[in-house]
Amino acid sequence: MDKNASEKSCGACKLLSVPWPDTTQLGLLVLRVGIGVLMSVHGWEKLEMLLEGKGGAWLDPLGIGSTLSLFLAMSAELFCSILLIAGFLTRLAALVLIINFSVIVFVFDPSTSWNASYELGVVYLVAYVALFLTGAGKLSVDHFITGKLLKARDC
Repeated sequence: MDKNASEKSCGACKLLSVPWPDTTQLGLLVLRVGIGVLMSVHGWEKLEMLLEGKGGAWLDPLGIGSTLSLFLAMSAELFCSILLIAGFLTRLAALVLIINFSVIVFVFDPSTSWNASYELGVVYLVAYVALFLTGAGKLSVDHFITGKLLKARDC
């Protein structure tokens, strides 16, 4: 094989190895907003159930009462999702959602077989663990507030 042919065949390799600008902050923003919007829809549905007085029809995986279980799930899924979208109190919001989805995955739906419902719960859980570990990133209210606090403390 001649040198020109091997260079042409590595064109894809070169494309993939070209350094990208640091997109970590944008990636965290996309993850936070995307997962937050998707989950807030579920929280909104639960809020509507509560307002319609249908709390008694909800499941009670922890034995604390159906209405309280629905309220806690709604609070986590709606309010913590809004916090994630804004990037405000991100780690706390992610922790609450980790607890919520741990109940869903390990208590409520400890499936004996892998199915779409179980898989989706695991995907949400993984995303919340990632956000808990990374924090909100620079494109967030958290970063703005901590930056202001650090500047004020340095003065």
